[in-house]
Amino acid sequence: IVMPTIPWSNPDFIPLQVAAYALGGYFGSRLMSNIREDKGYTYGISAVTVPRLDDSEIVIACECDNKYTSGVLTEIYNEINRMASERMSDEELDTVRNIMISQLASVLDTPLSVASYMEMLASYGASPARLRRKYDEINAITPERIREVTERYIKLQPKVTALAGGELPADFLYLVKDLLLNDRRVSIVENRLFFNGRFPLLLVPDRIGVGLEIDGASRVFPPFQNMNNGIGVPMVRISGF
Repeated sequence: IVMPTIPWSNPDFIPLQVAAYALGGYFGSRLMSNIREDKGYTYGISAVTVPRLDDSEIVIACECDNKYTSGVLTEIYNEINRMASERMSDEELDTVRNIMISQLASVLDTPLSVASYMEMLASYGASPARLRRKYDEINAITPERIREVTERYIKLQPKVTALAGGELPADFLYLVKDLLLNDRRVSIVENRLFFNGRFPLLLVPDRIGVGLEIDGASRVFPPFQNMNNGIGVPMVRISGF
């Protein structure tokens, strides 16, 4: 599951990093505790922020048996919704805070780690004070702040979900209508994974089977015209099912 999010320079980015870390950044995170330890659906699952200068992404990823796909997706959204609606306990926040701060200290471990961090700061046009700022913000963050950024930047953010290695789960899509489009047989389906809800997709036969295609859909269905940050280009193509 990938979602676009705010750039590295945004004042909310460090709090968002803390939220993503609590969700799936360490062994005792929400996703690991639920989906691995409690449900046994996967050996490991992660949620990470991928920072860039102009924009960033949050990526949630795991591998599981095909029969657990629906369960994994359901529990991912359950944990996102729970983080966005419930206050995190002080004990959990202390754990997240302590692990993140200990990892910050590793930046100063060796001359090579310091040089690597300085190179990253230079590429973003940031000063070395960024390290101190991150330390201070992690120390000062509150449960309400985590809930707020989770709701705004994770729960409510458009998402792309890509599945590979087996049949789609039965509740992933349902057929609305078959039709011909530019001499190609397509099916209009509603998808229950993206955006925590439904919107039309085109189910299009291709050379290697059936793929999910948004390419061209914005020319046919208005809901696609404002996708991908307002740009009428494909968000995702999933083939091989």
